[in-house]
Order: sequence, then C-alpha cells, then structure tokens
Amino acid sequence: MSKVIDENNKKNKELEMYVYNDNDFLSPYTNKTEGIINSEVAEFLQNSANSIPLKSSITINIHSDCITKKRTNLISVCNT
Repeated sequence: MSKVIDENNKKNKELEMYVYNDNDFLSPYTNKTEGIINSEVAEFLQNSANSIPLKSSITINIHSDCITKKRTNLISVCNT
C-alpha cells in the first residue's frame, strides 16, 4: 500500500510504503555491504511515484514491524 502525501502542494512529496512481509524485500543478489531492492519493490515504488511531478523531490517513508535492525541497516546503505 502506498500513499502520496501532498501538503499544500509542496515541492517535496512523501511516499508512504507499508511492508508486511520483508522476505523478498531485497534481491537474492544482494551482497553484505550493498543491498539491492527486489524488482517487484522497485516496480511498486516506480508506479507509486508516477503521479508525482518530475520537478518534485520524493521522500520514501517505509513502515514495517517485520524488518529487523540488521536488514534496516543494509537497506539504509542501499539508499546512500
């Protein structure tokens, strides 16, 4: 599920993503230092962002009760 938050038409758009099962969140080809998100996750994010104007910046907020601290750190490395 995703939701685009547009507060007063700001240039920064927030995309909310809820992860209920993280078994396939990262690609099986991910190594220990660089995470690669699964192609299904990437497609979901792309489709969710399609309604956001190109001139806007996007903040992706990922919410989950199932992602472990170790995986959170790996996902953070992917985004830098």
